Amino acid sequence: MTNYKLNIFFIFIIGVLFFSTVVAKSQNFISDSLYPSKKDRLLFEVADIKFSGNEAFSAYELIDAVNSKMNSRSIQHDVFEYYLDNLKKIDFTPEVLKKSLQVALKNLSHEIKYFNEGTAELDVQTLWHFYNTNGYHFVDVNYEFIPNYEKKQNELIFKVKENDRYKIDTIIYNGLENLDTETSKMVADAQKIRRGDYYSERNIMSEANHILNILLNNGYYYSSLEIAPVIINTDNLTDKVIINFTHGKRQRIIDITYVDSLNNQFKVIDDMKNLQLDIKVGDWYSRANVQSSINNLLILGTFELVTIDTSGVFYPLTDSTLSMVVFTKYRKQKEWGVGLFVHNTQLDNFTNIGVEANLLHRNWGGAAQSGNIFTNARIKNVSRLFAGQAGEYEGQVGLRIAQPLIWSIENMKIGANASIYYSLSTVDQIFNISSWFIPVRFPIKLTNDTYLNQIIVDFNFEFQNPTNFVDYDESKENTGNFNPRFYQSLALYSNLYEYLNSPETTLLTSNLFGITLIGDSRNHPFNPNFGDYFYFMLDGWNIFFSHPWISGIAKYLRVQSTYNFFLPISNTSVSAFKIRAGLINLADDYNSFVPFERQFFAGGANSVRGWLSRELHYSTLESVEYAGNTEPNPNILDSRTYNLISNIVGSSAIIEGSYEFRFTFERPKGIDEVLAEQISKIGLTFFLDFGNAYHWYAETDQESKLKWYEYFSKLAWAAGFGVRYDTPIGPVRLDFGFPVYRPGYNVPDYVLWNNGSLFGDMKLHFGIGHSF
Repeated sequence: MTNYKLNIFFIFIIGVLFFSTVVAKSQNFISDSLYPSKKDRLLFEVADIKFSGNEAFSAYELIDAVNSKMNSRSIQHDVFEYYLDNLKKIDFTPEVLKKSLQVALKNLSHEIKYFNEGTAELDVQTLWHFYNTNGYHFVDVNYEFIPNYEKKQNELIFKVKENDRYKIDTIIYNGLENLDTETSKMVADAQKIRRGDYYSERNIMSEANHILNILLNNGYYYSSLEIAPVIINTDNLTDKVIINFTHGKRQRIIDITYVDSLNNQFKVIDDMKNLQLDIKVGDWYSRANVQSSINNLLILGTFELVTIDTSGVFYPLTDSTLSMVVFTKYRKQKEWGVGLFVHNTQLDNFTNIGVEANLLHRNWGGAAQSGNIFTNARIKNVSRLFAGQAGEYEGQVGLRIAQPLIWSIENMKIGANASIYYSLSTVDQIFNISSWFIPVRFPIKLTNDTYLNQIIVDFNFEFQNPTNFVDYDESKENTGNFNPRFYQSLALYSNLYEYLNSPETTLLTSNLFGITLIGDSRNHPFNPNFGDYFYFMLDGWNIFFSHPWISGIAKYLRVQSTYNFFLPISNTSVSAFKIRAGLINLADDYNSFVPFERQFFAGGANSVRGWLSRELHYSTLESVEYAGNTEPNPNILDSRTYNLISNIVGSSAIIEGSYEFRFTFERPKGIDEVLAEQISKIGLTFFLDFGNAYHWYAETDQESKLKWYEYFSKLAWAAGFGVRYDTPIGPVRLDFGFPVYRPGYNVPDYVLWNNGSLFGDMKLHFGIGHSF
């Protein structure tokens, strides 16, 4: 599509470059006293690669530029070799043992790297080019391959004499004089390189390509660039850079034609495909809008392949107009499958794992609609199991339908999806909840020009029934198995039970409306190192449908928000920040219900990691574990009762946040490629968490009263570290959290350095994906 010419040779003409290479080669040195390899006496192993004279760039940066490799002997390699050498000296050593060790060493032979003179000479040129493109135009590079007599091994040393670094005197962009006014202003704003900046080919190319993209996205379809040889002034150590642009006439789109490869599938109507296109007839050509149109069509899920290109076959081209052809290749529309799945909740980031079976039909109505009959069984919040807590389980069966686009307004694309499904779930294995759900969602996609890029409108119609709750409710007078506080904590579920058994007609227990705002500028959904993520949700009782039969008992208003921010520190490290807050207000404190999954819980793998999942509260109720030597108190509960209440009843307010330093090992050079790949997937995290949950539903109203400043002064703090391993579904992690400080309502504050042992208080958490 685009004629993109790049001719970049800097100050050195071919003769000068050749002369520099010859001189560098003549200065290279290979010792006559090298240690020969035990494997082959004619070859010499490279035990280490070093650099000398490099001040501007570290050895770690330079080794990434060379192709020579050094040994990557593993421990087992050295052990096998040691035993084989010694066993050979023993006459009666069984041959089978020696052969076994020889086979093992042969399998590890890839860990041995031999010196190659041709590769080393090419590395000299590569290093020279690396320095040259960063302003060191007269750098000298050579190598020596010598023995290290102390370590009895060979070392390859690249010797660098950097000399002066050149600065930019002038950068000239030719061919941009006849642009339209708007594009001309955008091009001017993109020119950031200034006189006096150090010469950097990378920065120059980045700015030139940015300007080229501006042209290509504003109608100049035939744009290209060429970088002229750099002119060097050796007197004042400066460079003059000239970049020539050609752009031709500005092009409008005059026609869009579809070519479909149906593969015997139903055709998606052209009107639906038109709504997915960010290019329209009459628009100026934009390469970015062409790519986003391809992405939008692929998101429909109906197409296996989408391409958009120019063609004069269906409509003639002129010197100022383009005819576009959209080619689509259809996927198989009916599919079924059974398999394992991993799912993370959107805000809390809890990890659920399970098995699912589904039957999917794409485009059953001709407008890219999808229908899905599914059944699944899952373990909810799997990190609880790894922490030794009771598992929670859920099974579902239902039907889901989706229409990816029902309306397009200005920069908004509005879709719709709905489900009806039955669920049976456990609540800490205390009682089960049998539920019917009918969620209806309208996702609204916005353009990337706005901070918010998604709005979601939700309607949730639910019927939830705690199936064996009556067994616990009726046993409170007949058993001493539970503390009376346990039954008091079930007030929300008691409200629900009484509502379901009232004489009035009750078709729903929850009739909820919600609106969600999302702004996402992260550069990666699973492992971001730059950008931010904003989430705000307001939901609760749907007052728009308030007929007594369907109004339900879940009469509350909930607001919650989270903000995550990511800042790169280096190529291998990132700072990540999170702040989250939420509040629930009941319409009737004595006759309302908040569904379990909409209550707030603190502590766990994605919260304050010094405590187990749901364990953290600021409350008049406290576990004897943290009570210390206090006087007898009805609010001090045994650990069993406290944990049970924590796992079945949440809170109406939460504040929490985190800071993480995330470090990933850089892919090492000079070692086996398979091992290097695995090392590059490993990361370490150091974190500091704070937060707490307030107004626990296990308390009475009088017990849970707080002053406004206590929401901040009564935060708990935790710190720790974690290990990450990157996978296609995100990093798998193990976090080790240590409680640092926890405020006590009517018991002594917990302070790490005054309480218990460090590792005795440690909490282990497992998760898939980062904690935020």
